[in-house]
Amino acid sequence: MLKTYLAVMLGGAFGTGLRMALSGWLAAKYGETFPVGTLVVNVSGCFVIGIFATLTGPDGMFFTSALTRQVVMLGVLLGYRLLRAPLTLGRHLRRRLPGLDARVPLGLPPVTVAYATFNGPD
Repeated sequence: MLKTYLAVMLGGAFGTGLRMALSGWLAAKYGETFPVGTLVVNVSGCFVIGIFATLTGPDGMFFTSALTRQVVMLGVLLGYRLLRAPLTLGRHLRRRLPGLDARVPLGLPPVTVAYATFNGPD
């Protein structure tokens, strides 16, 4: 059990560092007027979660251990995607576009597209 916790924590540290690097690079390149880094990280993170979950699920193409799935999905990918970030983006979008209900999850479409793309026909 301790091994699992440590592995997930290390994966989370890696994912968080990756998020910080990508988001910082995008902010430097495109400016901070609109949180493009937050948007790119969240959408790409959701897409990769959908791909990984589909390919390594019970009916997936690849067999992975439970520890590998936990480290990648709970550690790296959720550390990369950070669950708090959609709230930041939502607040920004509500300020810019008052009629938009930014509580609608922006991550659902990328996960759905990834699942449909990599799941293949039944």
